Amino acid sequence: MKRPPDRDRDPQQADASARRLASPECLREPRTVLPASSPNDVAIRSTLEFVNRCAGDNPGEPIATDPPYILEVGCGDGRLAELLVDQGFRLLGVDSEPSAVDLARARGLAAECAEWPNLDLPTATRFDLILFTRSLHHISAVEGGVRRARELLRPRGSLVVEDLALEDVDHSWAAWLAERARSREVRGEFRPDRFLEALMSSPSPLGEWRREHDHEPALHDARAMREAVEANFVDVRQARVPYLFRYLLDGLEQTAGGASLAHEEQRREVDAAEGHLRPLIGARFVARVP
Repeated sequence: MKRPPDRDRDPQQADASARRLASPECLREPRTVLPASSPNDVAIRSTLEFVNRCAGDNPGEPIATDPPYILEVGCGDGRLAELLVDQGFRLLGVDSEPSAVDLARARGLAAECAEWPNLDLPTATRFDLILFTRSLHHISAVEGGVRRARELLRPRGSLVVEDLALEDVDHSWAAWLAERARSREVRGEFRPDRFLEALMSSPSPLGEWRREHDHEPALHDARAMREAVEANFVDVRQARVPYLFRYLLDGLEQTAGGASLAHEEQRREVDAAEGHLRPLIGARFVARVP
């Protein structure tokens, strides 16, 4: 197993960890592009750099002492968690999909299958950082889920959320995504999945987007997530980042060349937001326990 056992630390060590986790740099746009071997790797390493900034460490650099203990809610198959553990973090992953948890465990990770916030842990277990990776909008009782995160954080611990602002996906953004998929397909660089095929062929891309994201229970928008965070944490900060490019990644060739195309789509999304004065769809939140 890649996760060292949780252990008690002296107050000086805990304070040092909290200072790293309170870094004001964590919401900034990346200053560097981490190497990526595939399109999906582009997205994973974007999230990795975000978490590294929240932990106060330079991207790609191993943590030298007293590594923070992270809980990742929505760990999936563990690709991000594996990179974090390789850098020196201690980590427990949780996901509601048994097959995903099996894959994470096959990577040697500590992972539990549970519907958040219904996760059974030893009473004394506390984390330095709880990370929701594109999972908080799925949690039916969002405020209860955020409250449970606060209960499991150490004093001055951090909540880190990477998600999307569903309320800001309008006709222009849905049409943009359809156009980018169509453009790559015409060049022979892209194979659309069922959703993107429907999006490209629909006279109403926004209507198709809404049908795809019509869930029961309903998905939460960024406004609801922020309200839940503000009700339970202090020093809440938010940033907007590219997100829609992630829908294109599986259809690109899973090579370094495909990674270059993914980087290009990520930049195009930023340009589209700036050119039309509209917010990016990716929503990141960072907050801390008082």
